[in-house]
Amino acid sequence: MRILFICNYSLLYGANRSMLTILESLKVKGYDLLVYLPHGGPIEAELQKNDINYKVIRFFPSYLYIKLMYKHLLVPFLFFYNFLVFPKLIRETKKFNPDIIVSNTSAENIGIIISKFLKIKHISHIREFMSLDHGAYFVLGRHLKKRFINMSDGVVFVSKAVASYVLLDEPLDENKHKVIFNGVTSKKSDLERKQLGDTIKFGSVGVLQASKGHHLLVDYFNDFLKFNANAELHIFGEGYGSYEKALKAKIEKYGIGSKVILHGFVKDTGDIYNAIDVLCMFSRSEGFGRVTVEAMFNGVPVIGLNRGGTIELIKDGKTGFLVDDYISFEKAAGKLFFNEDYYNEIRLNAFNEAKETFSVERYVNNVEQFIEKISNNGK
Repeated sequence: MRILFICNYSLLYGANRSMLTILESLKVKGYDLLVYLPHGGPIEAELQKNDINYKVIRFFPSYLYIKLMYKHLLVPFLFFYNFLVFPKLIRETKKFNPDIIVSNTSAENIGIIISKFLKIKHISHIREFMSLDHGAYFVLGRHLKKRFINMSDGVVFVSKAVASYVLLDEPLDENKHKVIFNGVTSKKSDLERKQLGDTIKFGSVGVLQASKGHHLLVDYFNDFLKFNANAELHIFGEGYGSYEKALKAKIEKYGIGSKVILHGFVKDTGDIYNAIDVLCMFSRSEGFGRVTVEAMFNGVPVIGLNRGGTIELIKDGKTGFLVDDYISFEKAAGKLFFNEDYYNEIRLNAFNEAKETFSVERYVNNVEQFIEKISNNGK
């Protein structure tokens, strides 16, 4: 089978890393693959390493979404630009002649149009809420967004929360829709007991933007220091503009610069999870939360906001903690760090849950079966 994947960006964040997991497996199984990238970026090196064919074709993938930002005044011009590049996309797609097209992330709109133009089956792999997590709104409204996405022959959602939001709380059509949790590679086959040090090391992983909630975590951490001064906060993620400046200003205002370490983007996840004792997932609307599962696989307990897809990943009090405010955050941290046996019990429970529910094998098998099902529908 020949499968065309279309990305809406070329960096190595969660959506593309999850897609790479699928590509690597399908490549080994003998599928003929091609990936369209809207611009060059770090993902190219990973595709080259795995001998996966790709083409950089400059198009604007999010042309049907708008953000309340000055630069998005350019969207009408970029919409017109897509008209100019569309013939090239059609030519290259005809040349590859895919059996099916898979659009990676809900911001990518080009794939649906190409599939309808060429009468090729299409799957949308929806990984985000968009408006809730990225402040990006479908220009024609949520009802027409649902209709547009349902123009696809099949739709994969990374969580029930994302499916419910996109489908406006309507039930899933079992012939067309499927919730498939992402899978994460584990480098451990078992989990050794961990001894906590004198310093409590909190961590946060994710690009520095408001939707990831780093600012709220800094607020909570500042209050926690009044309760226990022997703590550090390690923030891993690439910074962007005004939000990064505001975050640094908040840290300076609290006078906790020696306690908060901004590491920037770190590629090796092992280095990240070896440096922290607990991960704080404070994203206000996380579609899935790949870093949550990575932490579970690495034996790092997670304290997550009781919102979005995070609710589906953590069993409160058993594999991690779900919190609603600072008081519940402080209680969760206290339970973890003042009872080492309980801390290690949570680590082991989370690790076993991750192996059972979020394995790469389960993930790629489910995606492969869904692709085959949609490809064979109507034949």
